[in-house]
Amino acid sequence: MAKLMNKKTKETVGTITVIVAAALFIIFYIVYPLTIIPKLTGRANRDIFNDPKFLPTNDPSFFTQKSMRPDTFTVISNDNIGLAALYFSPKASSSNIRGTIILLHPDDTNRTAMERYIEPLIQSGLAVVIYDQRACGYSGGKYRSAGNYESDDLIEVIAELNLHERLLRPLIIVGFGAGGDAALYASKSEKKISAIAAISPYLTTSRWIDKLKERYGAWYIPFYRVVYFWWYQNISGYSFDRTGVNNITPVEIKTVLLADSDLQNSKELKKLMEVSSAGLLTVKAKSVNNQELERYIFDWILSEIR
Repeated sequence: MAKLMNKKTKETVGTITVIVAAALFIIFYIVYPLTIIPKLTGRANRDIFNDPKFLPTNDPSFFTQKSMRPDTFTVISNDNIGLAALYFSPKASSSNIRGTIILLHPDDTNRTAMERYIEPLIQSGLAVVIYDQRACGYSGGKYRSAGNYESDDLIEVIAELNLHERLLRPLIIVGFGAGGDAALYASKSEKKISAIAAISPYLTTSRWIDKLKERYGAWYIPFYRVVYFWWYQNISGYSFDRTGVNNITPVEIKTVLLADSDLQNSKELKKLMEVSSAGLLTVKAKSVNNQELERYIFDWILSEIR
């Protein structure tokens, strides 16, 4: 009888162990990713975009209240997402437009984050374009990416400006976060781009996942990059493969990359520096002081248009 009870106890323990393991697997690899991935990569109010009647308004009031008078325009992306854009003309005292600057905000903000850069640039005779990147601000879309879709969007914005004769060269792109990646990717096919400033780009989707996990305090689970990226692809419809260090390709136009301490020590940046020409790629430490950062970017832009 004791042997029989002992056998039944072992079977019960084994059954419970299997059930617990299955439950943990479901929680860690299905339930939790389904919960966290939209928070990591999606806009907060994405549910309202399920309504086909909903259309975001390209409202420039944030800037008009600061005595700026931008022209509004909307660009339709390749996948039919409306991008809410603003065009700032140089001040009337400027006799000629010296070039065009497109500012791409960080992926966790919107176009208002670029406000402090605009006035010095238009005062210097430059046209400035900003827009809410997909799944941000007044633009459409539910999910962001690590710069791949955003690069296609940037190319569409450039085409729209060119079509309406508002693209006066040189064309310089200043991108933050995934905006920097968008500029880097776009420059490989869009030859109208003259130079790029990329501030703290991710460089690979693997590093993008790492930084999102850190930023939002997502759980570490074994093989989290594979798991998170797989669920991201399935939830968002993202069609690109995950990239790593071996997928990094050299820059093809003049590029300054401003790197925070984490990026400076990364394998991704070391690889980019290894494969890129020193004559095209300049790497600088990103200042933690916003005023110093703004000053550097402004001075760099002026040096590129002379």
